[in-house]
Amino acid sequence: MADLDDIPLLRRFAETRDQDSFTQLVSRHINLVYSAALRQVRDPHMAEDVCQTVFIILARKAAALARSQTILSAWLLLVRGPNRRVLRLGTPPVSRPWMHSKSPPAAAITNNKPRN
Repeated sequence: MADLDDIPLLRRFAETRDQDSFTQLVSRHINLVYSAALRQVRDPHMAEDVCQTVFIILARKAAALARSQTILSAWLLLVRGPNRRVLRLGTPPVSRPWMHSKSPPAAAITNNKPRN
């Protein structure tokens, strides 16, 4: 299996959940993802969290990526998860529950300052 390219490994993982295939993909790309994450967050522990998040997203999207013939190393560097602000800045994202409603409250339109 060592001679398989990324897409066949990804396809095998997507179809059969073959852990050896996924382990090989992680082994091939972990240094790339970690070094890019470390440059971005400048904290070794946060960079490890970024790596874990990236590979979790890869596992979830394996089938779609295998069908699209994506260049995996490029995708791994561009992937953005829902917690990228936390991973990049170390701060939690600002909660904006009104963003999921059809119309934001008036305070959201006027710089988030409620009128008296």
